[in-house]
Amino acid sequence: NLFTNFTGAIVWALLLCIFLAGFFLALGKSDTDKRIYKSLVHMPKFIFLQILSLLKVRKANEYSVATEHSFNEEIEKIT
Repeated sequence: NLFTNFTGAIVWALLLCIFLAGFFLALGKSDTDKRIYKSLVHMPKFIFLQILSLLKVRKANEYSVATEHSFNEEIEKIT
């Protein structure tokens, strides 16, 4: 619906901006460890790699090595 309704797309964009502003405001007001900021910088890369891996999931069976499971139905006699 974002592509067909311009007003709806604007509303969603504004709500996203408000959410992000509130999120970063809360981080700024609290005593936040610097490692959290570093992880936030790398989050877009993580999301991009996750999307790439989801797109490759259909080819997973071609790349994986299937193992064969077999068993022997005969019972050896104990003598």
